[in-house]
Amino acid sequence: MFDLDREAVRKIFSTSCRPPPLPMPDAAPAWVLLEPLAYIADHTNATTAEASSSTGHTVRVTVCLTDPLGVSHVCVHCPGLKDTDFNCRPDVICSKKDLLILSVVFIFGPHAKQGLREYFVYKAGPGRPALRLLPGPFPTWAWSRKVAQAEISSEIRTGVSTVVASKVIHLGGGTVGWVDLWKGIAVCNVLHEIPVLRFIPLPQLMPGHMEGSKSSGAIRNVSCSNGMIKFVEVEKHERHDADERSLDDMDTLYDSDCLPKSKVIGWRAMTWHRMISWDHWRKGSMAYDKEISVDCQRHSMLLPELKDNNEGQLTLKNLLAAFPVPTLTCDCDDIVYMLCQTKSGYKKSWLISVDLKKKILVQMAPFSLQGYFGPAQPSELSNYLSIAPGTYTNDCF
Repeated sequence: MFDLDREAVRKIFSTSCRPPPLPMPDAAPAWVLLEPLAYIADHTNATTAEASSSTGHTVRVTVCLTDPLGVSHVCVHCPGLKDTDFNCRPDVICSKKDLLILSVVFIFGPHAKQGLREYFVYKAGPGRPALRLLPGPFPTWAWSRKVAQAEISSEIRTGVSTVVASKVIHLGGGTVGWVDLWKGIAVCNVLHEIPVLRFIPLPQLMPGHMEGSKSSGAIRNVSCSNGMIKFVEVEKHERHDADERSLDDMDTLYDSDCLPKSKVIGWRAMTWHRMISWDHWRKGSMAYDKEISVDCQRHSMLLPELKDNNEGQLTLKNLLAAFPVPTLTCDCDDIVYMLCQTKSGYKKSWLISVDLKKKILVQMAPFSLQGYFGPAQPSELSNYLSIAPGTYTNDCF
């Protein structure tokens, strides 16, 4: 996991945090990596849609797209309101197919103390994008409430007492999954007359995380496409010295053998997958940092820090990895996106994609951690946006 001081974290969540420049895609990508927080910024393009809040203020939402390995983002603007009229940056609650749900907290006027949280649904198409205020659960609105029945085994009930969801995923039809990355996914078809709640446990933590980790999103993630759930975990581990011998094999101890050996920290990533109806996970692929092949011709100029001084080859073992993101493809391609950072010296960071099955580095690009605190989420929203040439720009006003 990467170290961010308190001031850096404060700036990330601040409403004054400005969106980074993005290279424009040639066409709308089939899917994108989307930042989990939106920016308060006055920006319009062909994706802009607007609606009114419950207080009568105009809310404009614009999607700024770029091809992976870039990270796309959302901009929210309310004419007449200042950065200080918002509690924090809006949350991208979830995104599935042509829909995106945003949460915005206003803190002006009578809402200065308690705050007014409102939810907006952005629809990418067909036709022009549209934005709608999601009404609150009050009797005057057309909401219904159902109590779900739980079909959870006693074994799971014993091992999982509570579920704290950090993200929500759509599993197809009316089925929704509330994801606790430490424990598992609470699954329910909310459109059934009598909803039934089930629980899908996630694979156990890898050995290097058994003693605890600060952030689940820094080491684990899930995605779902066409009923297939993909799971990935990246583990920081102590790499063994190939030349280190056990005392059982030594008849003579030199002074150097008696001294403590410095620890070499590496990482490995592992994937699992399953269909919603299965009662088991199937292992995908696993690869250690030092096993991943790097194309010297493509990456040598970009990554001089990756050269192994002993072997003269490019390798990923001099980087730390975190915030894994599985792709949205419905096959078992085992391609994972991760943030990487140099272990020592001047901290540089990159966003990479790795094929764990083939154990190769697919793509790599420099990436600034400014404004970034967690894993970007894969989103198909871009596939539903109609962007004609000359009608789209990523430049903020």
